[in-house]
Amino acid sequence: MQPFAVWFSAALVLGIAELLTGTFVLLVMAIAAVGGGVAARLGVGMPGQLVVAAVIGVVGCAVVARLHDRRPRLPADENPDVNSDIGNAVQVDSWAGRCARVSYRGSQWDVEYLGDEPPGPGKYIIRRVAGSKLLVGPDDVQGG
Repeated sequence: MQPFAVWFSAALVLGIAELLTGTFVLLVMAIAAVGGGVAARLGVGMPGQLVVAAVIGVVGCAVVARLHDRRPRLPADENPDVNSDIGNAVQVDSWAGRCARVSYRGSQWDVEYLGDEPPGPGKYIIRRVAGSKLLVGPDDVQGG
């Protein structure tokens, strides 16, 4: 089998694995294998093919890592991917200062208001969860 065919076969396998796993690292490795295959097709020797694939792989992984680091990261107590309560609504009938007690998911929860102005009865959206306390934000009032 020709070296370029081996490189392109490896790229195909890595591309399929990428589709099954969803990691960008395998995509970078598939692109690196394509680079090695192109180098082989252009008549570059095996050491040159390996260097081309390695350089593409290292640069691609560095780019993916840099893009990954740029994503804004929410603390776990504010991240809806970590806590499914965040973003859900609660109905508050009355407040005692900035605190209230509400029924949510079949049990009683303490609620704390995060805003500056005094809260009134109404529907609020959960912004954070601190232990057994739900924290709702100031712009979350949707009517009373």
